[in-house]
This record gives sequence, structure tokens and C-alpha cells, in this order.
Amino acid sequence: MKIILVVLFLAVSFTYAKNDDGNLKCNRFLVDAVLRQLFELLRLLIKEGSATNDVPILDPLQIEHQEINFTGNGFTIQAELSNVTYLGLGDFEILDTTFDKEDISLELNMRFPLLTMLSERYIMAGDIYSIFPLYGNGFLNIEVHDLIFRSKIYLRQSADGKSILIERFLRPQFEVDTIVSRTEFDGNIDDILNAMIKDLLADYLTRFSKYIAAQHQDEAKHFLNQMKLLILLTLCALAAALPKSRKEVQYESLSEVSTSDRNFLINLLIRQLITYVRNVINNGSDLFGLPPLDPLDLDSFRLQIPAGIANFDLDLQKIFMTGLGGFVVHKSELILRDLSFELDLSVPKLDISTEIYDFTGDLFNAIPLYGKGNASFQIEEFRLRAKIYLKQSDNEKSIIIDRIEGASFELPSFKSNVNGAIGGGDIDVIVNAMIQEVVVDYINRFRGAISNFGSEFIINFANPYLNQLDTWKYIERLL
Repeated sequence: MKIILVVLFLAVSFTYAKNDDGNLKCNRFLVDAVLRQLFELLRLLIKEGSATNDVPILDPLQIEHQEINFTGNGFTIQAELSNVTYLGLGDFEILDTTFDKEDISLELNMRFPLLTMLSERYIMAGDIYSIFPLYGNGFLNIEVHDLIFRSKIYLRQSADGKSILIERFLRPQFEVDTIVSRTEFDGNIDDILNAMIKDLLADYLTRFSKYIAAQHQDEAKHFLNQMKLLILLTLCALAAALPKSRKEVQYESLSEVSTSDRNFLINLLIRQLITYVRNVINNGSDLFGLPPLDPLDLDSFRLQIPAGIANFDLDLQKIFMTGLGGFVVHKSELILRDLSFELDLSVPKLDISTEIYDFTGDLFNAIPLYGKGNASFQIEEFRLRAKIYLKQSDNEKSIIIDRIEGASFELPSFKSNVNGAIGGGDIDVIVNAMIQEVVVDYINRFRGAISNFGSEFIINFANPYLNQLDTWKYIERLL
């Protein structure tokens, strides 16, 4: 470590050189060069450790057992982790450094491209604002992408006069671009909670970074001073090892989540549930035994329309449909007073094609219609609105659908391209025009009956899957 003191002495000495422009530029260059070398020494220490200073290898850092007890900023977490590994601490990049000889301080701006935390097994319990429960049991995998740390660091001489230590941090703060989680929680809604972490945690940490950094700066200072080095490691090392106690620091009060708006967190969960549904539609689900629904392959489907003016019986074989996963949610709101959920969504475009269709029907019960060939249909801007009433399942573990009220839909555009109707040829154009007009008119005239049928179908289809999810615990504290 003596070489570090020599290098630091040279750096400070150079700053006292003559004040002409040439010397100032030279001094600045030399100081920057010295600081770069110090950071390289720090990188080497992180990756290789130091038996002299009792510093273990920090990248990768491996811990057999770790306990986390954290309370603050609306979070309460108690966790035990086994076989923990931290990666990426030694891959930092120095964006900017400025040494001030007057007050012996260092302005530091550094970046960590990727920090990873892994645990073979963890157990976690806690809550958010005493409303939203946090549970976890399984493996843990969290990646922090592009973490940038900034602070002014005041330095002092150690009591033995041999080392440079950290006196204090001024305005420590950090920002995080993205946090990716591939963590196992309860085996039911892992994808939903991991998506919530990705969507919210980075923004939350960045927004309250001053508060978080201020709480942990004493632990960071103690840890870094043990290394007897000039350079700050980063407050984000504490994200990998949260303290067992916390010091109260007065900062601006948390206002992002109002206590009067108790729907906020559960509506957030619902939005992630919708994202999860989209993922199931696009990729299927092993948990539910569902294949991908977009694109959807069906062996056969039959559509019967007894409209009076025109009556159709359409048998489709080898159907291919795309667009279902592109749905857009215009409104999703949970109303706690009657435990209902208002939903307004649309599907911008559905494309349906069939290799073989067999079509029979008539006009005015007198003129026969028939055809056989291939066909394609296009539905645009289909929109659905409904109020869904929820209830607790019989086993008291799940949220299921009780009933659906006020269901309505709009079908502004339906395009048909049927080939081979009534012998094919020019007659196809007439038949397609009739199908388009009759289908839209029929659906709009009988939308009430169709909505009721669709509501019953959704309840019967969805509840067996909802019954498999342990979701009631996420809403019971709000009631």
C-alpha cells in the first residue's frame, strides 16, 4: 500500500506547481493519470483480494449464508439467502474524476455496466406499505444494468499517518437504467412479479437514491476504509449486502404512493397480470397446459348464423389466426368497495385464414347458397367493455370470477375473402360483400345475447385456471 501513498503524494505535489496555462494543463494531465492508475489498483484489489489488508476477493464475491433485514421507504423485508454470488463489481468504468487539493476531496462519477446477484435458495417475507405482501422461496437471480454512481468524497489521514481514509460523502446518489429479475417467488405469479421488478424497481431506486445512499453511507465508509484505499468502491455494494440496522435520516417524505389511494399497488399487479396474459397468449404456458394462442392453429371450427334474411352454416378446417396477442388495454381498474374490475380493451387487427371451408345457406329461406374452397377473414378494431365481479375461491386461496355485467363489444369492420362460393368466379365478390354486411349486422343486432353467451364462456374457461393461482393473499389486506 506504500506505493499508493507515494502516488497520492505526487498527485498533490503536482497541483502546487506554477500557475501558467502550460503547467496547469500538464498538472491536470498528471493528476488524471495518477488517478487512473489508482483505480486500476482498486480493480486489481477487487478481483484478487489482499491478504495484507484482510480484503477477500470481491468479484466474484461468494457468501455461504446471508441474512437481510431491511425496513425503510415503505419496504419491510426479512430474508435468508444460501450460496450467494455477486458478480460485476470489478468491471466499473470511471466516467469523471476531479481532485480538489484545497479541501482534499474527490468528485467521482462511475458506471457499473452489469451487477449480478445469484442465490441457490432464499426465503423472504415482507410487505410494501403494510398493504402488499412480499413472499419468496426458491432461487434468486437479479441483474442491475448500467448503474451510475456520483458523489463528492472528503478524505483524511489515518491515525497512524500511513493511509488515506474516507471522511464523509457529500450528495451521494445513483441511477439505475434497468433491473432484470429471473427469481422464483411462489411458483404461481413469478412472471408477473419479475415483470413488476423490471418495470418499477430501477425507477424507484433512482428516484429515492439520495435517501437510500444517505442511509448506507456509514456502512460504505467503514467497509472502504478497511481497504485503506483512496478510491470509493460504490454505495451499490450495499445493495448486495443490506445493513442489519438503519440510521434515521430526514429527507423529503415519500409521496409517490398516497395512503388514501389503496388501489394503487393492486392495480399495478393487475397491469402486470395483463402483461402476463399477453405473454401466455404469445408463448403458451406449461403451468396451465396451454399452447401459444397467437398465432393460433385450429383443426376445425363451425359458425352458424340464422339471421333470417341470410342463413349461414360455415365449417372451417385447418384455421390459422394472428393478432390476438396485440390487444390494447384502454382501462383496467379495480373497485374495492364491491370487489369488481372494469375492463376496456381492443384488438386492432385479427387475421383468420382457412385452407378448406364448406359453406351452405340461403337467402330469404329461398335462394340457396353454397361453396367450398379456401377463405380468409379480417377483423379490425374489435372492442370489448365489461365489469367483472370477483370473489374468493372455495379453497380461500384464489381470486376467481363471480359474474360479468355490462358486457358489450363493437365490431366496426369485418372483411371476407371467400373463394369458390356458388361455383366461384365473379360470384365470389357478391358473396363476400353479403357476408361482410350480414355478419356485422347480425353481430350488432344480437350483441346482447352474444355478450351473455361470451360472459358465461369466459367464466367457465377462466376460473379453472385462476383457481390454480395463489392470489387472494395479494388483495385481502386491501379489503
